[in-house]
Amino acid sequence: MIYEHQVVTIPRVKLPFGQQLENRVASMYTNSALKINEIASALYMCERQLHRYIKSHFNMKPSEYLRRYRLYKASELLKQGYSAKKVTYEVGFSSYSYFARCFKREFGCTSKQYFRQSST
Repeated sequence: MIYEHQVVTIPRVKLPFGQQLENRVASMYTNSALKINEIASALYMCERQLHRYIKSHFNMKPSEYLRRYRLYKASELLKQGYSAKKVTYEVGFSSYSYFARCFKREFGCTSKQYFRQSST
């Protein structure tokens, strides 16, 4: 029996780890000074634990996960017609040359070639 003055709470459903991680990274990735320990803190875990979880779920390091996340966000912006230099800073890279190197390694083409391919 529930009385009027009792507080009834609904149990919270825990999201799968990948969804929680993506939500946190989505809210933080534009910060070029973002550190892995900040992501871990946002997920209420230590950096080592985050490393283990990402390694077991995605088979990569947390820094690689963050870099790939940024690159795929950059690819979405490039498809919308934004310039590569603007996209570099919008997605949290602090150097255009590093962005260009990472982009080419991930997608196999430069950002300019990628834009041309996606616009045709």
